[in-house]
Order: sequence, then structure tokens, then C-alpha cells
Amino acid sequence: MNRKRFSFVLALVVVPLLVLRLAPQPAAAAAPSGGHPVAYVATASALQVIDTATQQARKPVALPGVTATALALTPDARFVLAASDNVPGVVAVDAAKNEAVSTATVGWQSPPVAMAITPDGKTAFALANFQLAELSIGPDGGLTTVTTIPFGEGFEMTDLAVTPDGHSLYLVNRLGGIGRFDLPFTSPNPHNIQAPFGLGKIVIAPDGKKAYFTVAAGTCLTSTMQAGCGAGTVDELDLASGLITSGIDLTQPNKFIPDPVDLAIATSPSGSSALWVADANNSEVIEVPLPVPAGFTPAKVVSVGGNLTALAATPDGGRIEVTSAIGVVGVDTGKAATTCGRFCPAGNGPIAITPDQRPQASFAAAPDVAGRATSFDASLSSVAFGGIATYAWDFGDGAAQATNAPAVSHTYARPGTYHVTLVEGDAAGASESTSPASTIFTGHTMTRRGGPPARVTHDVAIGSGTGPTPTAPPGTSPSHPTPPTAGTPPRQTGTPSLTLAPVLGPPGTVVAVSGSGFPANAAVPLVWKPGIGAATAFADGTGAFHAQMLVLPRDELGPRLLEAQGFTPSADFLVVPISVEPAGGSVQLLYRR
Repeated sequence: MNRKRFSFVLALVVVPLLVLRLAPQPAAAAAPSGGHPVAYVATASALQVIDTATQQARKPVALPGVTATALALTPDARFVLAASDNVPGVVAVDAAKNEAVSTATVGWQSPPVAMAITPDGKTAFALANFQLAELSIGPDGGLTTVTTIPFGEGFEMTDLAVTPDGHSLYLVNRLGGIGRFDLPFTSPNPHNIQAPFGLGKIVIAPDGKKAYFTVAAGTCLTSTMQAGCGAGTVDELDLASGLITSGIDLTQPNKFIPDPVDLAIATSPSGSSALWVADANNSEVIEVPLPVPAGFTPAKVVSVGGNLTALAATPDGGRIEVTSAIGVVGVDTGKAATTCGRFCPAGNGPIAITPDQRPQASFAAAPDVAGRATSFDASLSSVAFGGIATYAWDFGDGAAQATNAPAVSHTYARPGTYHVTLVEGDAAGASESTSPASTIFTGHTMTRRGGPPARVTHDVAIGSGTGPTPTAPPGTSPSHPTPPTAGTPPRQTGTPSLTLAPVLGPPGTVVAVSGSGFPANAAVPLVWKPGIGAATAFADGTGAFHAQMLVLPRDELGPRLLEAQGFTPSADFLVVPISVEPAGGSVQLLYRR
């Protein structure tokens, strides 16, 4: 269908003709959203990049001459670290630019087998069969080799894991035994924990209390095959006592004895976790609920096909990505079914998935007087992956509300200054919560990164509507509000200024307002003149803020100012007739000033 283009002329003050193109503006603020987490899979001379939501391959990261044998990502999802013996060392890849930014030389004696990055993102550990390397990670992705620890006779290391608190590093020795280092290193000799022969991979529960490690399938020592004889298992290690407390039996009727080759822990947004085991002998992945139920027998089992290599869980726990001889297979953990059908992206090497990031909470308020609704809008918040799913508001007067949309209103019974707090959570569960935990780390690459940026607090002043705000009588005021009082004015940080984007638009346009140079932590009242609508923005410690103003759908046309009341700056805006084009088109505006 052909789109029509409409032109119109606004005659104001005669100056040379100006032609602008205006992208359509949303009629109302929408919930912030980000991209999808991606899986990185090592292949020859490249990292395959796979969208975990669609199971489709994106543009790979070229690493000429480098075949990575171990991967990990920094907690902020900015850098992918790839260890390879043909570097020889570790390469850091900028995830946004899809290009290598630094290399640290290690001098491997054998191919690296595992990597882990500490929860604070400052240190990486890379492991080969006979040596351990510690590397520092700079803010720009720069890598520096700090130390290497060689292992002598009786060692053949297969995996490592850092505890969620970042205080301990566990190493797995295939020839028997688990070593524990205190972090930061105080000794080149680890504490030894007795464990069976044939150890492979290790993961640590999100609460840091248990570790789980694979024990490879062996051969029976008797001439008659017995039930479970030589079967591989997953053993549970109590980290506080250093004792192996139980073995998880993975045997199933009428199937080959299990041979677990990798582990991953999937944690739902609500905080429930399950251990997933890659069984190479049966080409399956097996779910083990955590904590492990007494008398566990495999119930949720998904056939993947091909020789299984590695697996990793998505941040929301909804999918397990499995690398195998047939490619990278997505397993829906809820439906217990694969997601890519007959055609899966290529890749059968080590895998790591970008950590989910907590939202950056932000909100603006449009205070009204006591007894009338005050509006709050959190649509200027941001999130790296997925969308913001929950907004938990504490209005400071004893009332609270949880919503799934960024805008909300609340009516205060009495005037005063209220401390309003917003805590946001994204769809994968990343927030600032500790119960359930919103930060999930199981030893190698962080799964979800929660923390304080998901919380924001502003003071909102509510007037009486008839004069100065009175102090609420003792014993009747809410627990938090206090009346505005005169005192030392906030520190000025520069010359106040306002910037609008866009600078013109039809009624219904949402205008982004940026301020700078205001007093630190000041409340800045914003008002259209002429026009309808007001809001209060809150400057941060540097005197800057970001807010939104709505041009009401039936508001008057023509030029106007957005003023910061009580301060000097203002900014020009032009309200133009609304376009009759459908959303997504461009409007050509011809006007004279």
C-alpha cells in the first residue's frame, strides 16, 4: 500500500524556509527493554554467536589463528575471554564491537580446559591440565598475567570454579582429589579434599553451600555386568565441611550406563534451581532438582543427539544451550524439549552465555497537592537484556505498590516531603534482592548480576494547595515524610541548562528532557509555558537529570517554552499538527519562524 506524504506550512515570523523531517513519537511512555542474551561457542578461528531467544546464529567473532578451548564472560557482559594454546594465552573480546581488544601471554604446556572469572570481574583464572594462570582484567578489557602455578606428577586438572562470595577457588583433578585455594592467593599449595578417580566438571550452587562434580563412567571389575556397574555419577560436596555427602545416581532402565561430561545450574526468576547434566553415553541432558531429593531417579530427560560437549544455562533458567556434534541445541527446561528442530547452529566447543544485568532504575514525579493524585513515571529506566518486569514502589507514607508497568499514581493524605523508593526487576530476575537472590553465580561465568542500581530513591514534596506546607501533628504523621524546611541550599554544580529531544512534534509527543548544571540533588519543577502539564525532575549528585514531559493530545499548537521554575534556564519547543500517517512513517514539516 502506498503511503501518502503530507506537507504543511506554519507561518510565524518571516525568516528563510527550514525543512525538517520528524520521526513519529510514541503516544505514551513504554516499558524499557533491551536485547537478548547470546551464547558464545568456540570454533576454529572464531567465536560463534547465537541469539538464545531465537536460536539463530549472528555474525561470528573472527579470531584468526585462535581456536579457543575455554571461555568465560565478565559479570558486566562487556568482555568475552577465550583461552587457547595457539595464542598462547588468553584473548579478550569486546562483546559490543565483536573484536579482540587485548591478549595476555601464558605459555601453556597443554591446551587450556577451563576458565572462571571472579564475581567482581577483576580476576580471571585459566586452567590447563598441568598449570593454573591468574590474570587481572582492566576496565577496558586489558589482560595482564599475574602468576602461573605449575602442577607436578599426580595431577591432571580438568575444571575449576570460584565460590559466589569470591573467597575460594576449587580445582578438580582427574586422578583423584579436589584442591581449594583461598582468594586472594596466600599459598601456591591448595588444601586437598579426597575425591574419587575420574573427576571431570564442577559447578557450585548459587547459595555457595554445595558443589557438584562429575565422575566419569568406568569399566566393571567383575565378569558379570551388574546394575549400575561402572556408571558415571554426579557427586555432591559440602563446602563447609569438605565432605562428599552423596552421589547422584543417573542410571535409567534400558539405557547405557551414564557418562556425565558437563554440568550447568539453571535458576528461575523466582529463585528455584536445578542441576542439568550432559550424559554423553545416551546423548541426553538430565534435570536434577536442587536440593537433591532423597531417592532421586531421573524423570525430566531430553534427548539431544550427537556427542555432547558442553552446556550452559540462560539467565532466566528457561533454556539450556548444549554443544554437540550436530550443533548448538537449545533445550526448553520447562517443556523438556529441544528448540531448534532439525537445523541447529554449528558449534561443538566450549560455551558461555552473556550474564543478565540488573536494571538501571530511574523515575520522574509530577507532584500534586495532598488529596490529589501524584504521578510517577519510570520509563526512563534502562535494561541491557530482556525487559523490566516488576516495579516495586514504596511511596514513603506507609503505602507500597507493585506494578508491571512503569507509570503509577498515588494520593498522599497530608502535605510533606516523602522519600519515594523504586526497586526494579527484569524478566530474568535480576534486581537488588537477596531473597530470592538476584545475583546468580555458579563458578565460571556469572548468570545474573543484581545490585544497587536497580533501586532509586527521591524526595517528593507534596503541598497543601492553600499555602505553605504545614508540619503534620505529632503522632499522626507517616513514618517518613517531613515538611519542607528552610536550610542550606544545595551546592550549585554549574550553569543550569535544559535540552529537549525532539524539539518539535505533534500533540501526544513524549519529550525527553536533559538537565545539567543544577544544584546537586535538587528538585527541579518543570512546566510548559504556554501549555498544560508540569513535572518535577530530581538532579543527581552532579546536578544532572533526565526526565520526560508529555505534550497533551489536545494541547494547543505553536511555539512554547519548557521552564525550570525557580531557576533561569528554559528550552524552546514547537507543537505542530498531528500526522495522519501510520506509525513508522516520516512527516515532512515546512514552517517559517
